[in-house]
Amino acid sequence: MLTLGALRLIEERPAPLPSVAELAEHCALSRNRFGELFKAALGMSPKQYLEQRRMRRAMSLLVHGDASIADIAERLAFCDAYHFSKRFKALTGLSPRHYRAHVRRSLPDQS
Repeated sequence: MLTLGALRLIEERPAPLPSVAELAEHCALSRNRFGELFKAALGMSPKQYLEQRRMRRAMSLLVHGDASIADIAERLAFCDAYHFSKRFKALTGLSPRHYRAHVRRSLPDQS
């Protein structure tokens, strides 16, 4: 039940995502206890989950929108486009620009 409340808060606030401290407070737990229970329930730390959620949102914005990399970075509360690109590539193996091009090429033609 604890994770449902935290996950609901994450879904209600897609950008910027709530911090781990905010999630713990929302669930009326210490940050450490919240982290333990979250990891036991989902198999990853809250920080890892939030990063994964933010990257899934970035992937969606890259594929289904025309916003620039800088605009997406700002929208998802990265400090700048360079940091966003570096984190994105570390997690996906592709730069945001290459990811966008690769996925769009594989989508059926929408015309």
